[in-house]
Amino acid sequence: MTRNRLIGTIAFMMVSATMFSASAIIGVGVHYGYDNSLSMKSIYGEQTTFDNLQLTIEPSWGTAASQYQNAGTIKGSDIPILIDRSGWARHPFDLGGKVYIDIIPFLDAIEVSANYAMWEYEGKIAYPTSITFKSTQPSDPAAPFIDRINVQYDTTALTFDGLGLSNPFIHNTPYARLNFDLTVRKYIIQFPPVLKTLKLYGGAGFSLSSPHLR
Repeated sequence: MTRNRLIGTIAFMMVSATMFSASAIIGVGVHYGYDNSLSMKSIYGEQTTFDNLQLTIEPSWGTAASQYQNAGTIKGSDIPILIDRSGWARHPFDLGGKVYIDIIPFLDAIEVSANYAMWEYEGKIAYPTSITFKSTQPSDPAAPFIDRINVQYDTTALTFDGLGLSNPFIHNTPYARLNFDLTVRKYIIQFPPVLKTLKLYGGAGFSLSSPHLR
């Protein structure tokens, strides 16, 4: 190939590149983010109960008459489980991806994207371990049965480290968010007609964001 022909070929390719636009049929990408969607205060002693729990305590035959007042019923609300959530911190993991498709004839583009972000907190749970009767019973026979007993609690850390699941990535209790987006768009104006440098399009879609996963 002569020098002049080589120059002519390169010039033709450059001109052709400016006259004809090329678009991807399908594209895939990944992204890394920084989640600012969460703002939560520390909570201590949040109560949760077993609504259907009911323990009936009955006196034994042959006991002293004064002990008959110990008979009664313990409800779930009498011995709640207590939950602590504190020390909120953003986890470095925040990763997402996108798929782009433009081969559907009546649509110009469909974009599907998803993102997964994580936070951590120090979770603890306090639960009842034993129930004993108080040494001094209420003098009022109509007093609530809970006034007659003592409930002892123990505490367990609900963290990866506390449960023996230590790893380099998660140490406390994970709290995650999953976000999903679907967008469909149609070009309205592409100017100039050949180069299509300026593109105006309309579209619609929806987003699905899960509650933070614990």
